[in-house]
Amino acid sequence: MIRELFVDMLGRANRLRAKPEFYNTITSNCTTNLYEHAEHVNPEAAAASWQLLLPGYMDERLLSRGVLNTDLPIEDARAKFQVNERAKQHIDQQHFSLAIRDVEEGKKGL
Repeated sequence: MIRELFVDMLGRANRLRAKPEFYNTITSNCTTNLYEHAEHVNPEAAAASWQLLLPGYMDERLLSRGVLNTDLPIEDARAKFQVNERAKQHIDQQHFSLAIRDVEEGKKGL
C-alpha cells in the first residue's frame, strides 16, 4: 500500500508541474491532499470525516481506521514518533533523515 500511495503522490506531483493549482486552507491542503491519495489507494481505509478539516486530529483518525501501522495507543504513538527534539539535535548531520529515526541506539538503518 505504501508504494501505491507514493506512486499516486508522484503522479499528482507531475500533474501539478504541468498545471499548478492554488493551496486552499479548507479544500486543498496537506491533510486533504493526503486523504485523497489514501482514498484512491484504499477507499475503505480513508472514509471522509470532519477531522480532515482539523489536521491535529488526523493521526487519531488514521490510527482508528488502521492506516497507521502501530499497536501503540495514540498518546504513546505521538510521543514515539515526535521528531522535533531529534531534528534539533541532528539538523547539521549529513544523514539527517536516518539520524532522527533511531537516536537512542545510533543506528543508521531504516
